[in-house]
Amino acid sequence: MALNIKALGTYFHKQATFFYVNWVPGGVRTVYALAEVAQKYGVGLGGPDVHPDVNMQSYPVLEVYKDKLPIMMDVQWSNYEHTTKPGDAEELYSFATEKLGAKYICWMLRRDFKNNVLLTIDKH
Repeated sequence: MALNIKALGTYFHKQATFFYVNWVPGGVRTVYALAEVAQKYGVGLGGPDVHPDVNMQSYPVLEVYKDKLPIMMDVQWSNYEHTTKPGDAEELYSFATEKLGAKYICWMLRRDFKNNVLLTIDKH
């Protein structure tokens, strides 16, 4: 994984690049090590799954590195059910940006929550 991060930073140094660290072998310790490599090579971190109600393996690391690396999170289909009120795009946005430090968010739109997402994006 560290070699992949190095390659991203070396060969795509003019583009914004991100390496997903949602769940990795070795746990949180490995995620911290990968964050150090990412910082060295100018690669951002992130991952799928914005779950305000679940403590994902990568979340503590992203919180520590949110001011040191670009963070990108990916709101996926099931994430809309992991909010206090199902489909609360504002809660997903706030968690991703404030707690995890995301500067980039990819949204998978679900028809039933599409308007919530579009209103949240327009607001911010």
